[in-house]
This record gives sequence, structure tokens and C-alpha cells, in this order.
Amino acid sequence: MDAEKKPNSILRYERQLRGWSQRKVADLVGTSEDVVSRWERGERKPSPFFQEKLCLLYGKSADELGFFAKSDYDTPESLYESNFPVFGSEMITKRRELLQLLSIANGALFISGIDWERIEASLTKPSYIGTAVVNDLETINNCCWSLYMAASSKSSVLDGVLGQLKMQIQVLKESHATQTHQRLCGLVSSMSQLVGEIFFDLHDHSTAQSCYIFAATSAREAKAYDLWASALVRHSYLSLFDERYEDALPLLEQAECIAQRGDLALPTKYWAAATCAEAESGVGHLKACQSAFDRANGVQNLTGENPTWVRFDETRLPALQGACYVRLQHPDWAEPMLQKALQQSAKTTRRRAMILSDLALSALQQTEVEKACTYAQEVVTLASRTSSGFLRNTVLKIQHQLLPFADVEAVKALEKCVAQFT
Repeated sequence: MDAEKKPNSILRYERQLRGWSQRKVADLVGTSEDVVSRWERGERKPSPFFQEKLCLLYGKSADELGFFAKSDYDTPESLYESNFPVFGSEMITKRRELLQLLSIANGALFISGIDWERIEASLTKPSYIGTAVVNDLETINNCCWSLYMAASSKSSVLDGVLGQLKMQIQVLKESHATQTHQRLCGLVSSMSQLVGEIFFDLHDHSTAQSCYIFAATSAREAKAYDLWASALVRHSYLSLFDERYEDALPLLEQAECIAQRGDLALPTKYWAAATCAEAESGVGHLKACQSAFDRANGVQNLTGENPTWVRFDETRLPALQGACYVRLQHPDWAEPMLQKALQQSAKTTRRRAMILSDLALSALQQTEVEKACTYAQEVVTLASRTSSGFLRNTVLKIQHQLLPFADVEAVKALEKCVAQFT
């Protein structure tokens, strides 16, 4: 896109490129034709809420649509520019294709043993899609989630997951009976959340956010309340990771409310409550945090099997409580919970690294610097085995907390390991 174009001309260009009227854009993003006209004339700048919707609609980043002037950035380069050179051109291409795919799917939402041959036939003759095909697509979704959870490098499953999402959106674009349409919307929401998880792990928060917004929209269309709530919970993680805890709370309050309308045999409402506890701890509200955990503890009474996209059960509680007590500066409460979590539930690389990083911070709060470095060393080792941008940034956060102890030998040794890793 021409760097000299102003934001209003870019929006007009993207709309006209697709042959859309201002009325159509207004309907798709949920505003009035007059507001769209003002955006394009430069009389009004879209709010962050509508910026997200326009990015999703056009398959572009906020930077590409001209929403940010250079002076808006905290650093000389935008977050968009600083995130992606480390990925290489192939990952940037995948990201662009994904945003374009979500743009196509956004319009499709509002049209009211796996048999691969049957699925292929349904793509060539989509009007004949039946329950068996939707069942097959659901089975593939479950496989994608299982592969993601088992993979040490989360990005290794991206190609397969994008292929599955593309297949589902191709089917969704056609007209179907209401029940089939809703089931397809639910499957698309599940896969979009999984793609969002992968990009979140790569520390590409902009793309992850687009996935979660679309996932919530498609789950709402499906009247799949647990999927809808889980999309909001995952969206809130972006704010939690960036320590913008106040921004996460409205999303989590909405998620808890929506989950109450879902399947009470699923742990969704307890997941939302536990994540709300994290946000409350971040703003220093001890009582509100403990109250949220009281609500979350109900997960211990559930006995059924969860869908693969629900990644929450009672084994998650000790690690979450420990992390909250670290934020609240109660290391004496945090350490027993984190040690329990380490023994009980640290089955994956990322989860173990997160628990160890909280143990490092807990030790540091008790001025046990060498102990903190021992935990941090293992986090570095685990992070070096993956392509996870999430873990890379966790390492950097620990490193920042150790700056006041730069003269300690254990810290110097850790610095050398981090330098080799980064």
C-alpha cells in the first residue's frame, strides 16, 4: 500500500477494490452508513473496537489500514514491524492468507473414521452436505487440537490447522439448513481459536486477536455459548500477558455470563472465573481474586469428559493460584501451590516453563536470587527447544526482574545462557 495515502483514502480504496458500497461495509461491521462515510472522509477515526472489525473485514493489519501514525508508536518501529521479520517471508505469507480467509468467512457467517472422499464430494457439491460430513470435520478438529497439545513446537501444526479452517470456510460459504449452518459455525470457531493459540504462542498478538474476535462472532452465530465464552477467555489472555489487567476484566465478566447459558457439564464458566482471578490479582484485588477462585473451584465437582478445545480442568488451579499470589506479592502462599502444580500437572513444555517462571519470581520476591536463577535456567532450557515467542518473552521478563542483581554470579551465568538462546 502506498505510504503517502491517508487513512481515509486507504479505507475507501479497500472498499472499492471489493466492489462494496458504504452501506454493505456498515452492515458487516455493525454501524451506520454515515459513520463509514465519515471514516473515509477523515472526519472521524474508527474506535479500537471498529478498527479490529475493519482489519478482520479487509484482511489487513491496523498499520496497513493507516490507523496509526508513526508518532503513535512507543518505539521507532511499530509492533507489527518488529514482530514479523523473525518469522521470515513464509510465515508472513501465512499470516496474510489467514487474515484474508477470515475476511471472506466474516461475510459467510450471515448466510442462513473420516471419509475423505465424502468431504471432497461435499466441496464440489456443497448443497449435498450432510450430518456425516459435519461429523467427519468435527473429528478432524479434535485431531488438530490433540496434535497441537502434543507438539513441543506449536507452529509445526499450523499448516494442517489452516488447511482445515480453509476447508470449513469453503463449505460454510454455501447455503445450508439452519442446524447444519450452526454446526459449521461452531467448527469454524473452534479452528479459529486454535489458529489464534498458535499465533499467540508465536507472540503475534495482532493476528491472534483477529482469530479470537472472529471465533466469538462465529460461535455466537452457532449459538454455541461455551465456544463463545472460551473465545472471549482466550482473547483476554492477550491483555493478561501484556499486563493490561483492567482491559481483560470486561471480557472475562462477559465470558462468565455467556457460559452460564452453556452446557453446565462443561468447565467453561469455571475457566472464565479462574482467568478472572488472574486479572483481579493483576490489579491488586486480593478479595476479588479469592472470590473468583471460589467460583472456579466448582470445576472439581465435574466428572465428564471435556471437548478438546476446552483446555481447563481442576489440575490447572494450583498453577493459576500460585501465579496470582506472585502478582499479589505473597510468595509464601505462592510457592506451595506452584510446587504442587509442578508435581501434578506440568505435562507440557509450555506449562512447565510457566510454572517454573513463577517459581523464579516467587524466589526473587524472597530475595533468594540463586534459587530464582536455578528455576530460570530450566525455563531457558525449555524455551530453547521450541519456537515459542511466548516462552521467549517469559524469559525476557525474568531477565528484567533480575537486573538489580546483575553482579551476582548466578545472574551472570544466566545472562550468558539467555544471550546464547536469544
